[in-house]
Amino acid sequence: METKPLTLIHLFRREVRFVVPLFQRPYVWAREENWEPLWQDVMAAWHLHGQAETEAPHFLGAIVLDLVKGQTDTTEVRQVIDGQQRLTTLQLLLAAVRDVASELALPERNIKSLQRLTVNDDEMSNDPDDMFKVWPTNADRGAFRNALSAGSAAALASRYPLERPTIVQAYLYFAGTVRDWLLQFDPADREGAFDQLVSVLNHGLQVVVIDLGSRDNPQVIFESLNARGTPLRASDLVRNHLFHEAERHSLPVQDLYNRHWARFDDGYWREDVRQGRLVRPRLDAFLGHFLTMELVQEVPAHQLFLTFRRYVRDSGLPLTDLMTRFGTFGDVYSTLDTGAGLAPSEQVFLRRLAALDTTVIMPVLLLVFGRDNAATRRNVLQVLESYLLRRMICRLTTKNYNRLMLDLLRQLRPGQQSADDVVLKFLAGQTVDSNYWPSDEDVRIAVGALPLYKQLTRSRVRIILDIANRQLQTASTEQIIHDLDRLTIEHLLPQAWEQHWPLAATGTASRAEESARRHGLLHTLGNLTLTTQRLNQSVSNGPWVAKRREILERSALNINRSLPEEWDHRAIQTRGASLASVLCDALPRPAATDRAAEHHEETLEVDDDPAATPEIRSAAGRPSRRNVAKHILAVLQAHPVGAVLTVSQIANAASPEYPDADVSPGAVSQRLRAGNVSGVEATTNSAGSLAATLRRH
Repeated sequence: METKPLTLIHLFRREVRFVVPLFQRPYVWAREENWEPLWQDVMAAWHLHGQAETEAPHFLGAIVLDLVKGQTDTTEVRQVIDGQQRLTTLQLLLAAVRDVASELALPERNIKSLQRLTVNDDEMSNDPDDMFKVWPTNADRGAFRNALSAGSAAALASRYPLERPTIVQAYLYFAGTVRDWLLQFDPADREGAFDQLVSVLNHGLQVVVIDLGSRDNPQVIFESLNARGTPLRASDLVRNHLFHEAERHSLPVQDLYNRHWARFDDGYWREDVRQGRLVRPRLDAFLGHFLTMELVQEVPAHQLFLTFRRYVRDSGLPLTDLMTRFGTFGDVYSTLDTGAGLAPSEQVFLRRLAALDTTVIMPVLLLVFGRDNAATRRNVLQVLESYLLRRMICRLTTKNYNRLMLDLLRQLRPGQQSADDVVLKFLAGQTVDSNYWPSDEDVRIAVGALPLYKQLTRSRVRIILDIANRQLQTASTEQIIHDLDRLTIEHLLPQAWEQHWPLAATGTASRAEESARRHGLLHTLGNLTLTTQRLNQSVSNGPWVAKRREILERSALNINRSLPEEWDHRAIQTRGASLASVLCDALPRPAATDRAAEHHEETLEVDDDPAATPEIRSAAGRPSRRNVAKHILAVLQAHPVGAVLTVSQIANAASPEYPDADVSPGAVSQRLRAGNVSGVEATTNSAGSLAATLRRH
């Protein structure tokens, strides 16, 4: 067989047909897994295009072809043994770019260039379908023909008003994406951007074409590639590239393999691990973190090998030094992954980090653990733990963590300051809401008012309670190591309190107020504790006297040692405030910065529906400070005495604080449930919804 790399202009410009055999599966590529990564590859090549004469084309994969014997047509025909999904998608992309360019009246020369990549011009052919460079399997031919000849996304969509084949969906995706991308440019710049895009499509993308020889059995090769074979992973390509380079430089390949790579070929590194939505081998996961640490840039999963190849080329390190570095940090990653040989406090941090599912911090940990001493590492982990867990407790967004960690990596480049000082100063200096390090006051508000049991996973709630329990450890209490996964979260006031914990026989208004308070505080941290499963089942819904006695007698946890004799909304609020203080002590942060001082005077807003907006959003950044409590009081004072207003009514009303009536309903709910709005009582309306009325004097 013959192997050669080809850009798309060399693959498609000649008169050729790539015919997919009937026995192959239909087109199955999808948007998230395939179309979007392909467009990202195109955009990556577009951004790099022309920056360096030596910049290699983006590699898109391999295609295996077999020459069709006995052909008499002037158009060359190749049977596609492997790579039909890639070839079909490339044709759909090229056709979509061509058609959008025509719609936007872009230069005709570029449109003709794309036309030559998508259409054969064989005047000797009698079959109109010979015009198509790629001819898919039977099931897809009608949709493919329509997609490449419709001329526009609108025309194709009109042919398929309801159910659309996957090929049609692919064309429409690329057409919409390309159109949106082009329209972001001013008309004066659009032609230049399109010029560069066409150049990338012609010269900036590359596939490896494997042409089978006369002695090669296409069916055996097809079965090996698609049935029995294991797909190549990014780390497989990395290994092959490294040792190919070692051979090319006449280095001792076997010795380098034994010293630097053999460890990566065992089962541990091949096990699949989950990172967010991605599931990939552990070695590929490490490869991504290593490249992020080295290059200080995000590395998409589908570009691991391409990025590593550029890293090898541009690093300036001798190949043996680079392999040594890769192996060293591989050992660091394994230590962080398993916890083997780490101090107990480091192991606790890593378990908590696993529950947070925040893998973007791993490049920072790799750098610190691979470079700094134990004392520095301990201080860095304490800072990171406080920052991450305070933000989790306050339900602050994690969306910007990847960019934040890249900025931190830049600060951690070799310099005069110790890593722990750098991390502390960097995180304490964050001022925007998406990166802010919550203050003690923020933690107290969140613990006292937020239904964390509903808003956090069970493992994260257990972590919070475990932190408080460890912080309450004293010299006179036993050091007991608990398996958190075997402890359950217990509501001290039961979730089914209506049946087992009746309200006191007082006036209707007082009963309604107490009911509203119970519902508001039920899932807050002050009402939660940890117990064993057996204890949980035995005491869960029983009366407080018996429940308290059982917990005090059987539980060895510090957070269960001082439960009061009565348990009502006041006791929940008191315990919540106590736990908040304990958490602040356990997760220390620097003294208030200017941003923190400003933040404390403002209101934290939380959405009523944690599934819709699972985060607190601070009001910082507004042109002036506005107080939700004053807004609630002002709205109620504008109504007749005795009026009962729901959260929605209060949120949708204007006041001097919020003249545009744009206060968050979640902020109103939080203030009412916390019970700290002067002159206002939380209650419920006739439908049982949370409401408010002026307090009776």
